[in-house]
Amino acid sequence: MMGGMGGPMGKGMPMGGGMPMEQMYMGGGMGMSGGMGMGGGMGGMGMGTGKGMGKGPMGKGPMGKGMMGKGDMMGGNWGGMGDWSGKGWGGDKGKAKGKGKMSISARIAAGEPYFVGQLRKYDQDRSAGSIACKEVYQMCGQEVYAHKSVLEDRSMGVGDSIVFLIHWNSRGQPQCSLESLRLHNKAPGSFALKGTVKITDAEKGYVFVECPEVYEFFGRDVYVPKDKAPGLAVGQMVAFNVKLNKQMHPNVEDLQPCDDSLQLVAGDLSQSFEDPTIQPPWNVSYHNKRPTLSSTGEIHNATIKNFNTENGWGFVTSEQLLAKYGCDVFVHKSALDCVPSRDAGTPITFELGMTEQGKPQVMHAVPLGQDISMAVEAAAKRQRTMENPQQGMLGM
Repeated sequence: MMGGMGGPMGKGMPMGGGMPMEQMYMGGGMGMSGGMGMGGGMGGMGMGTGKGMGKGPMGKGPMGKGMMGKGDMMGGNWGGMGDWSGKGWGGDKGKAKGKGKMSISARIAAGEPYFVGQLRKYDQDRSAGSIACKEVYQMCGQEVYAHKSVLEDRSMGVGDSIVFLIHWNSRGQPQCSLESLRLHNKAPGSFALKGTVKITDAEKGYVFVECPEVYEFFGRDVYVPKDKAPGLAVGQMVAFNVKLNKQMHPNVEDLQPCDDSLQLVAGDLSQSFEDPTIQPPWNVSYHNKRPTLSSTGEIHNATIKNFNTENGWGFVTSEQLLAKYGCDVFVHKSALDCVPSRDAGTPITFELGMTEQGKPQVMHAVPLGQDISMAVEAAAKRQRTMENPQQGMLGM
């Protein structure tokens, strides 16, 4: 899943109307994000230079506001579309370092979306796991690669629910960045997080758990349902698991009082394991539930406002779009297959789509004034490849 922030309860960070799309694009099934690669660094505020300790290329962050490095988590190629069990794994394994990196909340506030998925399997031989996330699969036809060092750093295990930012490597493949968090520990009787109880309205009985790690992603405290709140006291420490509601707000799913000495149980990465209860995204029953963009039937002319080639997404703008939707429009690189240039100021003609969350997004784009059908045909071909990953692997 992919989510936004805001709402009335806890320390909410509301999303305002009429904001530029870069500021408000938190959700929507087709958004893409960049992240911190394991081998490449992340340039921070100023002259940060990241260094990776693996065999892959080192990423260099440019001067400015924490742009992403170019490091990849792995040196070899993936096995093709869909499952990552192909040949060529290995490469960058070191944790990226950088001076003055932007906080997760600042990156999300700047327009970088986050995703939610489950660690479906772990392969000990390759020192890597695979996160099932339907939104990511919809974009690229692949699961999300997660290196062992990231999983260990965040105490993640197979079956756990995870919220994460994405780093897209040089081959356009999604990797779970260090900016990630375990939300739910699937081990029976175990918990993913700890926090402190607070009550914002004693009369109405609004109870929350204050947890800095959760707040960093969602911009709010964790709501405690009334059936789980009796007996809790202000300032009490609790261990808990998180479940996201339909608005992508964190709610306590289960909890128990604890003290500061409680050690949360880390996921077991001592052996290869695949959770049979988590459907792979290429499974037909799972695939059919994936969200899609709905065409509005509108054709617009606009110019590319900005586009990050490393992250694979940007925004387009026009006076007509701003007047109708009050924001710039998100564009993913897959919608620009037929547009040779992604430079700012490039004029395009495009079909406008709408996400399930009601956010406008470029659906099919061509150079200004050209026939949109060529872009529609290219998108249909990509979709056929996504629906048959084995065929995509044979073609590589």
